[in-house]
Amino acid sequence: MKHLVLLFLFSFTFFQGEKLFVSEEETEINKLEYLNQNLKKILFKLKNKQKVEILHIGDSHVQIAEFSKGIINRLQEDNIKTQKAWFFPSLIFNEIHSNKELKKVKVNFRTENILNNPQLLAGITGRTFSSSENNFTIKFKFKAPLASFEVIQEAKRDYQLFCSKKAKISRKEIDSCEKIRVEFSRETHKFKLKFLKQDKENFDFYGFRGNFYEDTNSCFYSNFGVSGAKFSDFYAAKRFEAQLELLKPDLIFVTLGTNDSYYKDLDKNAFYDNLKDLIQKIKKTSSNTELILMTAPDTYYKNEKAPHLNFVNSQIEKVCKQEGVALWNWYKIMGGENSIQKWKTLGLVDNDLLHFSSKGYQLLGKLFAEALL
Repeated sequence: MKHLVLLFLFSFTFFQGEKLFVSEEETEINKLEYLNQNLKKILFKLKNKQKVEILHIGDSHVQIAEFSKGIINRLQEDNIKTQKAWFFPSLIFNEIHSNKELKKVKVNFRTENILNNPQLLAGITGRTFSSSENNFTIKFKFKAPLASFEVIQEAKRDYQLFCSKKAKISRKEIDSCEKIRVEFSRETHKFKLKFLKQDKENFDFYGFRGNFYEDTNSCFYSNFGVSGAKFSDFYAAKRFEAQLELLKPDLIFVTLGTNDSYYKDLDKNAFYDNLKDLIQKIKKTSSNTELILMTAPDTYYKNEKAPHLNFVNSQIEKVCKQEGVALWNWYKIMGGENSIQKWKTLGLVDNDLLHFSSKGYQLLGKLFAEALL
């Protein structure tokens, strides 16, 4: 009953656009569990408007980007200046995005993800976009002027890079990946990057980042998801560690588990091992990065309850306890078993009962940001 009260409270606040006040009892429901001291320090920096870098990885819940919009909007309500940082392939080439800052990208590229190509040399984004041309140009146009621009790409030594604007270009390479930084002499809304190489082998890119402001009092938030992805897919991504080391975020939010819970051939021993190994891989590669995992929500897809939902969520909670990783219990917060029907009644869920409506995702983002704050 407490969960339903909380849902109606937040729904009313969300739709009315009023200031959010919650009682002590309700705050106890919507909270982060298993916080460690380093995470508390990072969240203190976030609340006090100091620089925090956040990556949000996941499945279609994250790819759709409305969840992320709710998080950003809630942070901005507290005057936490939040910039959408990295533009990953799904936010550039797909029709599903909330990419207000990026006005136009003109390029002829092929894009793939770790599900449609298991051999793909992808990394933390789960995607690549690539060109096999000798010479190609990418044209960018932004609504606001940029101070600098960054690219995460495949490391190749046999190419030249030119920028149409006067700029300083620097490179940092780790294993098979490279981060390019372009610092403009003057702020600019549009520019071109021209790549010249000797062969017609694929040249892979993983993400772009336009820096509209670079002060230290900002939250830099990036989201990317792969529809249908499971924990094992990100664990198996071959360039995960190299890209993580280049990015070194303060926080990683992980929204996975829904697809695992529906997977009929789920290997329960492998699920536990992959989940634990993924967390340990992140900690080993970027020791100052903290994680917040989410349990999978209550869903009901094609007249079927997720057969492994209770198992998946119990293992997520178990590993979080063991590894000292924070948990946001999405399943419990939305109301537990069959709560998806209540959310549907409120117009917060799509007809498939697997995904949420725009209002539903934004409400979830707001709830999650409340837990952070």
